[in-house]
Amino acid sequence: LQVLIAEENDIHQAVLKRTLEVLGHKADRVSSASALLDRVAKVKYDLVLLDATLGDGEHAKFAESIRKAAANTEVPFIAGISADENQNAPKKSSGLDGAMNQSLDAEVIHQKLMTWFADADGDH
Repeated sequence: LQVLIAEENDIHQAVLKRTLEVLGHKADRVSSASALLDRVAKVKYDLVLLDATLGDGEHAKFAESIRKAAANTEVPFIAGISADENQNAPKKSSGLDGAMNQSLDAEVIHQKLMTWFADADGDH
C-alpha cells in the first residue's frame, strides 16, 4: 500500500512510518493540513492515516477536502488515528472510512490493514 501519514507528532510519524515499511508498505509523512492536501493532490495514496487533532478535529469537512484534493487521482481510504480508545470506530458523520487506535504495534496495524483492504488484489 502507498500510505500517507498525517500526524503532528514527529516521533509517532517516524515510528508509524517505519512500522509500515517493515510490513512492506510505502509511507510518506506530513505534519500539517495544508501539506496533506498538497500531497494527495499530487500523489496517489491507497490510505491516508489522519491524526485526530489535524484539521481542527472537523473530520467530516477535512475528509471532504481530502477527497476534493484527490480529484486528479483515486480517492484514498481515509482513516482516523487517535490515542483515545473510544474513537476506534468512525461515526457516520465523521467523514472517515475507518479508524484505529494510535497503536505502534506492527501486528495490530497489520490486522487493521488486512480488515480494511481484504478485498484488494492480494499484494498487500
